[in-house]
Amino acid sequence: MKKISVAAKSATLLILVILSSFFAKAALKPGMLIAGQFDNNTKTIFVAAVTSVNGKQFTCRFVQSNVEYVFTSNEEGEGTVVSSKGGKYAKGTKFLFVEYQISDDTYGCLISRKENTEVIARFPDNKSYLGTIYSFNEEGGFTVMFTHSLSVYDFDKNGVVVSQKGGAYPKGTPAKIFCAELVGPVPVGMTLPKP
Repeated sequence: MKKISVAAKSATLLILVILSSFFAKAALKPGMLIAGQFDNNTKTIFVAAVTSVNGKQFTCRFVQSNVEYVFTSNEEGEGTVVSSKGGKYAKGTKFLFVEYQISDDTYGCLISRKENTEVIARFPDNKSYLGTIYSFNEEGGFTVMFTHSLSVYDFDKNGVVVSQKGGAYPKGTPAKIFCAELVGPVPVGMTLPKP
């Protein structure tokens, strides 16, 4: 095995420090969505809407269960449960997460018909969900699979539900569909949802 010199190790460390400063986590804000994994359940991706932020502590509502959790967070994308209202994960449980926000190119992925891109769908009850556009049809409609439930929705070009499998919003429900943007780096040890 070839040994790496001290100078090479130092240069590599310096590059990592510089890169991490460029890719620092964005400050959480109400309205952002987070996707993550609890340290004792890495097979399930949980999605939550951030409802409030107070310094390094934030509150979010998990879209799978409507359970509210309060976490403390660090810059590496690791949260620690402070409390919950009805949640099954105890105080002190770790949660690795990434943040998503509505992209500056708000509708660009829809206009350009870009498949395999993340979107945020906001329904009339003001609940938002993270999903991935899988395909477009000739009329401009598109199919989205939602990360939290793997439910599949077909929307027309105006964002109205045409059909759904596994979801709660029936045919005819309008939604606002926005292009989503991953904010900051993915924490070490976390697996992102695959489009």
